[in-house]
Amino acid sequence: MASKQKESQKANPGRIAAFVGKYSNKSSGSGYKSAIESFIRCTFNLPKRDDNNHRIQYDYEEKFNEYITECKMKRDAITQTHNHDKKTELIDEYETMLKNDFSKFARCLGTECKSKQSARQIMTYARLVLSDNGIKVPEDTTRDLKRELKGGRANTLPDLTGDMICRIVKSADVRGRAVVLMLSSSGLRINELLAIKFKDQTNIATESYIDLDHKPVKLYVAAKDAKNKKARFSFISTEATKALKEWLKVRNEYVKTAASHAENLQGVADKKNTGKKYKITNASDPHLLPYSDNTITSAWETSLLRAGVIQKDDYNPFNIHTLRAFFLSASKYAGYSALGEYLAGHSGYLDDSYKMAPESAIRDYKKLEPVIRCCIENDVKEELSMQKKELSQLREGTAITKDAYEGMKLKNERLERDIQKQQEQFEAIQKRMDNFEQIWSIFRENPEVLRELVNKQKK
Repeated sequence: MASKQKESQKANPGRIAAFVGKYSNKSSGSGYKSAIESFIRCTFNLPKRDDNNHRIQYDYEEKFNEYITECKMKRDAITQTHNHDKKTELIDEYETMLKNDFSKFARCLGTECKSKQSARQIMTYARLVLSDNGIKVPEDTTRDLKRELKGGRANTLPDLTGDMICRIVKSADVRGRAVVLMLSSSGLRINELLAIKFKDQTNIATESYIDLDHKPVKLYVAAKDAKNKKARFSFISTEATKALKEWLKVRNEYVKTAASHAENLQGVADKKNTGKKYKITNASDPHLLPYSDNTITSAWETSLLRAGVIQKDDYNPFNIHTLRAFFLSASKYAGYSALGEYLAGHSGYLDDSYKMAPESAIRDYKKLEPVIRCCIENDVKEELSMQKKELSQLREGTAITKDAYEGMKLKNERLERDIQKQQEQFEAIQKRMDNFEQIWSIFRENPEVLRELVNKQKK
């Protein structure tokens, strides 16, 4: 009986499942699914968690059908009414209902979401699902909601710096540290990272995987998981590798704990709220990070708040993709723009030299790594301190050498002046000698003149 029910559900998926099924990207579908479920909970006043802080499961398809049916009945009543005043009254009533429902939804999101940016995104997703099912939210209501959820966007968005990433890493848990440092040092998109599996637990010919034995650790993104549908590889830094190893030590325990929150795990179907606890043994999942992108994004925003990078209810300019932007900017700053673009999956307009010669990518990545390092560890700090000390000594030696050079320069200048003076004196003597030589030649040729001159001197 149960198998027949499952076959019937596959043959006739619910409205939510049908909408989500349109998206080949599982992450996008998951975002729309979570958004419409949030709308249903808020509309029907359903609590998100029980007294033990466990996520409560509902039959969202049934509730969604109930809401769609109610709205359709109201629209049918409007269509079938020919009295102008009555029709206007029914239209106002229908639009007021939608406005109230979405205003209520906005208030719910204001308390559930880490930032107004997330709230706006969830609101947009929910509106699109409803619109696909015939429910159009009036434009004036949409504008009011956007204004209500508007954050304090700055005119110029600041860049995410290495120091800021380090603060975020220190405020995150062990899973968050691994995610942040892997994204900031590889250039991968969040969906590409979540598709990565363990090399020995998957088909490396068709799946994305991680090679932990490679130096540096290598991430292979399969064509089906890449945004541009082109397979490529990337690497993670030494500090990201250390964070990843710490995550692997506790990964199974984390996954077992998360098993009670089914919506956090990849590939787990919804279950009705039967009041009974159920277990999902997903510790053997081949994914390096068996979580949905919504879960990782929520953890990212929590880390931003804890690190003081953003404040609650303020506009958040740092979505998780800014880690990818940091990697690309650092690559460009270090003079390895082509490498950064290739590893990040922007090779469409670049040559494939790194793909053809991966050893070149390894060599250049090692040169790039100091630039993308975010948190400087104690051993690196000690090394930098020694280098600074040596540099200081070198500068002192240079200063002494410079002083000695200046002294020699002054002595040389004085010597040059003395030589010049002596040269001038020599030239004056030489001139006098030349004059005397001329006079003497005259006397030698005319001795009478000389005798006459001598006689005059005697007289």
